[in-house]
Amino acid sequence: MTSTISSKGQITLPAALRKRLGWKPGTKLEFDELDDGVVARPAFDAAEMKSVLGCAAEFEPNQNSQQILAEIRGYRRDDL
Repeated sequence: MTSTISSKGQITLPAALRKRLGWKPGTKLEFDELDDGVVARPAFDAAEMKSVLGCAAEFEPNQNSQQILAEIRGYRRDDL
């Protein structure tokens, strides 16, 4: 698959690639420069992630699932 860079620096991703990757209009991409090219991937959107977390959205992002469950329960299972 090939695409041409426009005079504005824009490219069109081939439809088959967009469909296979599930990239829809409005998908934000981040780019990483490698020695021999560029890698594009969907950008992480913290606000979107929090919107699907439900009650877990209020917990600190550096907590693991065991810490979150202990906070919800009010005790650690290991303490039983």
